[in-house]
Amino acid sequence: MQLLCEESLAYNESDFGNVSYNARPLYIGAIETLGENVFSAFKGNIDEVRIWGKALSESEINSNKDNQLTGNENGLLGYWNFNEGEGSIVKDKTHYGINGTINSASWERND
Repeated sequence: MQLLCEESLAYNESDFGNVSYNARPLYIGAIETLGENVFSAFKGNIDEVRIWGKALSESEINSNKDNQLTGNENGLLGYWNFNEGEGSIVKDKTHYGINGTINSASWERND
């Protein structure tokens, strides 16, 4: 079981500089209105989320985009594949183990 993604979306943005830590949580599939704890939920399905600590080349993106990762890939900072199928926890497959909490979502079977 997994959360389904009906269409593949890719977003790539290049930027230079330092990424700062502001102690605010990362929301996947929702946007928090700054300082108001009001959320706008994503209306769709999410299959997996990958966060990399390096810019991937076009070749690296194309060779991995349809493959499930192991979580041990070089430069991978977070990988949540939403395969738990039940419950309210999504597990980070990297060695960082930054698990997430699922709120107001439902699981769908992908057979």
